Amino acid sequence: MTGKLSNAQVGDHFEGRIRTLSLARMLAFSGGLLDAPGWPDANLHTDDDKAREAGLKSIIASGTQSEGILLELLISLFGPSWHRSGKLDAKMTSSIGVNDTIQAKARLVAQESTPQGTQIVLDVWCENGAGEKNMVGQAQGTLNAPK
Repeated sequence: MTGKLSNAQVGDHFEGRIRTLSLARMLAFSGGLLDAPGWPDANLHTDDDKAREAGLKSIIASGTQSEGILLELLISLFGPSWHRSGKLDAKMTSSIGVNDTIQAKARLVAQESTPQGTQIVLDVWCENGAGEKNMVGQAQGTLNAPK
């Protein structure tokens, strides 16, 4: 095996970088084309009025923003094998607001040697600074997968 999972054992934990989802980061992610007239696009991720129309107190980060932070961790763990064999099944469980921190985490739950490489299964999640999970799921991939 290669990368951060090379000597990992079932039960080992991994963590990505702690990120702060600033208003600028959220607007850049969900506001549409940066040079479009009227930028940012008004939606529940960029506009307080649209968020309140949707029943929220204020704007929230896009779920795909949390997913991207989780994928960054998975790519760092699997290396290039993630792009060939990685699978992620995850769901949002709560929202991330402006200036909340978010961190991707994973726990190795299974590994098996096969002719195709080492099959890895991870429980994965993202959590805020208070330790509350906003995304949970499972990731699978093959280390040393054939090219």
